Amino acid sequence: MRILIIQPGHYCSKTGTLLKSKHKKGLCPSFILPYLAALFPKNAEITIIDETLQDINFDVRYDLVGITVKTPQAQRAYEIGSIFREKNIPVVMGGYHVNLCPEEAANYCDCVIIGEAESVWGEFMQDFMSGTLKKRYTADKRFDMRSMSFPRFDLMDFDLYKAFYGTKVPLETSRGCFNKCSYCCTPEVYKGGIVYRPVKEVIEDIKRVRTDLPRIKRPLFVFIDDNLTSDPQRCEELFTALKPLKVKWSGYFSAQICKRPDIIKLAAESGCYSAFLGLESINPLALKASHKEFNIKGEYAAYIRLFRENNIILILGMMLGFPEDGPAIFGETVRFLDQYGIPVAVIHPLYPFPKTEIYDRLKKEGMLYDETFWQRPHNPYALFKNNNLGMEKDSLESIFESTLTQVMSIRSIFQRTWPTRKYFLPLFAYNVALKIMLKKRGIWAFI
Repeated sequence: MRILIIQPGHYCSKTGTLLKSKHKKGLCPSFILPYLAALFPKNAEITIIDETLQDINFDVRYDLVGITVKTPQAQRAYEIGSIFREKNIPVVMGGYHVNLCPEEAANYCDCVIIGEAESVWGEFMQDFMSGTLKKRYTADKRFDMRSMSFPRFDLMDFDLYKAFYGTKVPLETSRGCFNKCSYCCTPEVYKGGIVYRPVKEVIEDIKRVRTDLPRIKRPLFVFIDDNLTSDPQRCEELFTALKPLKVKWSGYFSAQICKRPDIIKLAAESGCYSAFLGLESINPLALKASHKEFNIKGEYAAYIRLFRENNIILILGMMLGFPEDGPAIFGETVRFLDQYGIPVAVIHPLYPFPKTEIYDRLKKEGMLYDETFWQRPHNPYALFKNNNLGMEKDSLESIFESTLTQVMSIRSIFQRTWPTRKYFLPLFAYNVALKIMLKKRGIWAFI
């Protein structure tokens, strides 16, 4: 049985060509590719492809092609599916975008998987083996995350992602999020809040990576949970269990956990070296409209100091271009990052994923330029009209580019990374690498 599992690439909106990289050094590799590979029978011959780094050989005769689809990759995913189907090779699609637009995706594959694959995998495999695939497999309940398969990390070329400070290894400890942010599609995909994986099993996977995969030098574990810190009690259990392992790890934090300095301290003691915090905006009107008013601007300084005091590298996620944003937001954001010494900033324009509250709002108000923009090469700077900004598409792209240029200038990088002292050199180098990647791949490096 020969299986191909693909994470498609992105198209450049300016040239219409696929964005390609020689490596993603310092970035985290996909979790879903090796995890899906682990769901297939052990005797299957499996190839996994991250198309931003590797080419797809369409001439190989596969028995099944699986494609995991995110919205920015949808057009390319549909093209790949169509090519293999023309060769009479069955194609199955799943992932966030397929959950959001299943009827659309079904036009480009033989079947779609809606919801968490584990719940329907047995039925899917049985039908595949008998040649009776259905058009749709829908999980009618959440997966309890117990006894998860160990990802087929042995199929991955980690050298493509390895940086001088180590190799990031993705793991999952929970799925879903309690928050209902207007721009986020997680609540639509993972209905019913959060499901937590037993801490004991997470620890077993970490030990297994260290013992069974010696070729992964200096593993840096990345917990890819949507909200790792949603439950302080669960945090205490997980972080306490991590302490004896003496590993380095990172994850996605919520500003809400910053009200518990003891948890942040425990995270540092357990090996947390960096934390991604979705601050999103310094505009209180934008935060309120997106149901993220718990990110209170007056407390930003205390949050940032808390991470710095515990020697945790803070990575801030910021979005610009909310309907509530005015022209001043760009300069104010640059000054904020410099003033508070944010060592790493991930900035991108608001991206209205389908089925999200912000997408429905923009559609209802007639602000979207194209209601199915993901089906074509699309400029992430010019997806909807922002009356508050008072700019045309070209002007908006220009000011975004100017903002990124200022943030990624050597002066700004130095100013933002010097206060970390302990991590100054690696952080300075990381930001320079990020600057180069942004120049090559544009904003798709972040979305």
